[in-house]
Amino acid sequence: MALEFSTRAYFSVYHIETAALFARQAKAVEVARAGTTRFSLDQWGYVVGSVLSSVAFLEAAINELFADTSDGRLRIGQLSVKPTPRSRRRLTRDTVRLMAEMWEQGIPRTARYSVLEKYAIALSLARKEPMDKGIPPWQPTELLIRLRNALVHYEPTDEPVGPLKGGEHKSTDGEHKLTKALRGRFPLNSLAHSSLSTFPDKILGHGCAAWAVKTSTAFADEFAQRLGITPFYVHTLAKLVTE
Repeated sequence: MALEFSTRAYFSVYHIETAALFARQAKAVEVARAGTTRFSLDQWGYVVGSVLSSVAFLEAAINELFADTSDGRLRIGQLSVKPTPRSRRRLTRDTVRLMAEMWEQGIPRTARYSVLEKYAIALSLARKEPMDKGIPPWQPTELLIRLRNALVHYEPTDEPVGPLKGGEHKSTDGEHKLTKALRGRFPLNSLAHSSLSTFPDKILGHGCAAWAVKTSTAFADEFAQRLGITPFYVHTLAKLVTE
């Protein structure tokens, strides 16, 4: 009788490594063109890619966790079939069973559940303290997802333009709602001409890409801590530098 072997890809790690890589590439473009205000399509592509991959990392990671409980890949106290001291998870048998049962019933498996809802459900099933939705890391992560959605489901709007004054951004009634929400969270695009609108022109710089990586990993770290597991991407931390 022939033996059968199988493997599976954990794409969350690929997503976050890609997000960090795109952030570094955006930084390299800005350094190479320092002192200019030349529009850079490649820079924009790197930043958008970093934002998208950072959110994809979060969704893939929580789906992988639930799927592992359902498929028997997540043994009690283990990350995989070849656990290491750094990758040990401490989920109780009841938690693994509950997560597996819910996943098999489509909870929170379908698109009806947002990324953040999936994490909240996991903490609830494990009887862990929920995250406060009004403070970090939940609040900035929710903002990151809003930015991702605005880019993926883009709807053009008329944005006010004008030069920056002393590095500050004066609020106007006509500016994009994300402009106000993102103000002060990261440096703006150094290659964006002052006559351009803040969203999306000045938002999409290296600062945004680096913030996306930092925000998503900070959320994942907090979730892992609350759940009582070692972050699943711990072995790739050295690759997550953003500049």
